[in-house]
Amino acid sequence: RIIDRLIINQVDGVLLITQPVGYEGDDAHLKKLQESKIPFVFVNRLYEECEYPVAYCDAYQGSILAIEYLLATKGYKRIGIIIGRCGQPQSEENLQGYKDALATHQIGFDPELIVEASFNMVEAERVAQELIGKGVEAIYAISDAMAIGVYRAAKKLGVRVPEELAVVGGGD
Repeated sequence: RIIDRLIINQVDGVLLITQPVGYEGDDAHLKKLQESKIPFVFVNRLYEECEYPVAYCDAYQGSILAIEYLLATKGYKRIGIIIGRCGQPQSEENLQGYKDALATHQIGFDPELIVEASFNMVEAERVAQELIGKGVEAIYAISDAMAIGVYRAAKKLGVRVPEELAVVGGGD
């Protein structure tokens, strides 16, 4: 319905912020949009073998910059990361950037400091409590919504941010 409305209203272009192509229903919408000749761009989604234009955040480089900041500038060594569900390209890129930044600084990789969550505050709050319980000094959450969940977890546990826990949100 939304695509039909855009076509009827003769919009000049469309920015698509969607689930990855291949999810049920996406292909029909894309075909309809292509047939309409309205230009469109996917925003912040990277698809393997995508034939459509995509504008996205470099998740790998973003993770490196965040972890480098926490390691080199702040001196933290025990840094947790909250990623999206494994298998999502953005999550995999964030995780690889995290691992590479730790390796560059010769910090041992601890898989216990990696947790997965959906991109929402509630689930991020739950997994952040786990990380805080493991004694992390800092948490890198790969989205701002996840970072808010970390703040909520810290508050619930009586941990002061930034005095006792550093928090960095990514994805912008």
